[in-house]
Amino acid sequence: MTTYSTEGNTVFRDNSPLAEIQPDGSLHYLDDDFKRFAIPITKHLEEVGRYNRELGLALYILPEQKQDVPPPPAVPVEKRKLSTVRELVREMAAFIEEPPPPMSPLFGDETPEIWTWIRNHADVLDSIRLAFEFTGPLGKRKDVC
Repeated sequence: MTTYSTEGNTVFRDNSPLAEIQPDGSLHYLDDDFKRFAIPITKHLEEVGRYNRELGLALYILPEQKQDVPPPPAVPVEKRKLSTVRELVREMAAFIEEPPPPMSPLFGDETPEIWTWIRNHADVLDSIRLAFEFTGPLGKRKDVC
């Protein structure tokens, strides 16, 4: 028994290629003698849902595009620098509803309420660490770096 099959845009008869489906939906027969198989080929394509009898066109499948092109190199992003606790608090406050406590004129960067607020929002501090480089007095602190 004769079998017709389709692989990609090629139509086979008993595993021998007969025709190619063209991007415009027409059939290109690999040999003029193969035109005698036009009716069985279109019948096969119709059975597999790749032929529209009303339009007289076969469904062309776009070939998969190869991804041989390497992705462009990543552009290094220079981190902004934070050097004081005041700058750190200002950056963190933009992401936290709870306002930071006022900085004590007596304790300055060592204000206990400020450090409690920073520790309570460690998730935001982690995000800030990814975007900023801590320098100066802030960079020397072990509890934020």
